[in-house]
Amino acid sequence: MEQEDPMYVSIENPISFRKEILGDAVLATEILKDYEHFKSVRDRKTKKLQELRGLVFDMRKTYRDLKNSLPGLPEEKTSEESKEIKREEAPKKKEEKPVKIEPPKVPVSREEDALSKELMDIQRKLNSL
Repeated sequence: MEQEDPMYVSIENPISFRKEILGDAVLATEILKDYEHFKSVRDRKTKKLQELRGLVFDMRKTYRDLKNSLPGLPEEKTSEESKEIKREEAPKKKEEKPVKIEPPKVPVSREEDALSKELMDIQRKLNSL
């Protein structure tokens, strides 16, 4: 193989050209970072859906087992008797405080972390120009 001699070209306004290249590098890095975040969210979603399906399956199985283990219901009582029983059994409602649910902390993947570092380096170079 023959080695070719390098060819040099002069660039007008090299600083502005370099700024444009670095700006594009920042945009590309941000896109990659967002994509990695999207992938991790999609993976977590898939895992949570699988867990949910398993829980629903277990609940249905437990409900079926409970329903099969209960004795048969006696014949219906007259409406007056059932009203009296409902009045006696009606529990008083207590006011419950709403439970605050905090969103889970989102783990950052190694790729996202590396992209964040690269993005900070590019921005630092861009600011130094």
